[in-house]
Amino acid sequence: MHKDFKVEILKSKEKDGLGYTYNSFKIISKLPEIDVRKYCMEVLLPSFHINEMPHPHVHELIEFKNNTNLNNDEIGDVYYYEVRKLGSH
Repeated sequence: MHKDFKVEILKSKEKDGLGYTYNSFKIISKLPEIDVRKYCMEVLLPSFHINEMPHPHVHELIEFKNNTNLNNDEIGDVYYYEVRKLGSH
């Protein structure tokens, strides 16, 4: 785990009736939002926007948002990151 990020798993491989699995995370970081987004989408659990997916069996970005906008140098901000992936049948 990277020292600049505190990560809590909210959902891990939860399946729905359509064959998708969902993963979601709460991330606390003092870094700028752009750096947190990059960490989530490239390191934590790589994902793509739906129109940039190279094939249907990679993680699709569902949501990335700053839940607090505290801009607090002591605590950092709280982010929410959720992805889904189509399972193989």
